[in-house]
Order: sequence, then C-alpha cells, then structure tokens
Amino acid sequence: MNTYKVGKVLLVIVVFAMLYVAFGCGGTSSYPPPKSAYTVKYEVRGDGCYRASLTYSNAQGGTEQYDVKLPFSKSYSMKRGDFAYLSAQNDSDRGKITCRIYVDNMEWKKSTSSGAYVIASCSGLVGRE
Repeated sequence: MNTYKVGKVLLVIVVFAMLYVAFGCGGTSSYPPPKSAYTVKYEVRGDGCYRASLTYSNAQGGTEQYDVKLPFSKSYSMKRGDFAYLSAQNDSDRGKITCRIYVDNMEWKKSTSSGAYVIASCSGLVGRE
C-alpha cells in the first residue's frame, strides 16, 4: 500500500471514530451526565409495615446493617463507579416494603415486595448505569 492510500484509510478511521464519540452508539438515557461525585440517597418506605432490617453500602465501600423504624432515608456523596446497594426486609407479618436509590435527586433504582418478612433490594454502579 502506498502512503497516499494509508493516509486515506487512516482519515476514514478517524472520521468514524469522531462520529462514534459525538453520537454514541444510539439510544438515550435520562441518567445524569458523568461527573466525579454524586449525591446518593437511600430511601425505604412501608405500607402496613413499620419496621425493617436494612443492609446498605456506605460511601467508604463498607456495609452497614440496622433495624429501623420506617420511613428511613440516608444520603452519601459517592464517586462514579462506587457500588450502591440497599436491601430492606419487612419485619412484620404483613404489608409492603419499597426501597429506592436516588442519584442527584433522580430516582435511579426501585424495588417493592409484599408479604410477611419479604425483602426488597436495589443496587448498581453509581454514574455508570
């Protein structure tokens, strides 16, 4: 291949790469744009259940467990790629329990379970999905 053809092939590759970066791979997302830190809020509510056993990841990458009265909420500043996890178990013999994770005040994950001692859980990588 001569230099002219190699240059032409490289130009085509660069143009396609720029178009891919500019327009992505299609689809849209309502997720906030990438940044270095996010406000992550865990929330648990019950309908007919008033107490829950919680397990959730904290901003330091550890796990915390508590028995709480509902409703419950807790906020952290988390970095892009941190693992956010919330699990809530209904501590009564009836009712419905819902867990939610918000990122920058937008609902990101939600799970609801109904019945005695059921568990609802939510998780994901902050800023990546």
